[in-house]
Amino acid sequence: MMAFSGKQYSGTFTPGQVTILQSTYDEVCRILGRCPTTDTNKEQLARAIISMFEQGNTDPKYMAGNIIQAEYYLKK
Repeated sequence: MMAFSGKQYSGTFTPGQVTILQSTYDEVCRILGRCPTTDTNKEQLARAIISMFEQGNTDPKYMAGNIIQAEYYLKK
């Protein structure tokens, strides 16, 4: 199941926006070595991506980079 396929996202975002959100989520999971469907923090990750997207960030690689950088510093 895709992270952004739930009812809470239906009608909130256009199909194109959902594609951007999902691409970002998939990229972050790939880089961090997480399973996109079973990761225990997947909802938290999805909310972080949505927050950045709603601030005007629409580049999946840029958003993924920011999330990865934030996680790196949080673990220090």
